[in-house]
Amino acid sequence: MRSLADVLGEVSASRGWERRFAPYRVFAIWDGVVGKEFAEVARPIEIHGRDLMVGVIDQVWLNQLSFMKEDLLRRINRVMGDDGFSGLRFVVNADFSVAPDPGLPRPEKVRPSQPDKKSLQRLDNLIISIDDDRVREVMRKVWLRING
Repeated sequence: MRSLADVLGEVSASRGWERRFAPYRVFAIWDGVVGKEFAEVARPIEIHGRDLMVGVIDQVWLNQLSFMKEDLLRRINRVMGDDGFSGLRFVVNADFSVAPDPGLPRPEKVRPSQPDKKSLQRLDNLIISIDDDRVREVMRKVWLRING
């Protein structure tokens, strides 16, 4: 009796799936290839043709990894072989979630400052001459957003 892995391997090979899905192996090997430091701040998110799109935690890391692009591409392709990539593209990925290091102090939440009463009174004096209540309220909101 043949194992399920053997049967699936045979079917995959006969239909060309191995070749078609081979580039996706990068998702499994990423941490080992790029190292722990980079794996914590960047990960592959998409494959476009022969380009690998890598999501990074922020713009600072995007810049840093961009300088290292050729080296990273070489390291990835060394492991991937014929299934490697011709290019890397880095993007800041809003969905990138990194568990905070429990040893680091947590940043304090910054609360927007509220304008003082004197500034609010000046604003009210400026917009009092606007007849339309809706326009006056919008002007107040815009001013508060800019100055608050």
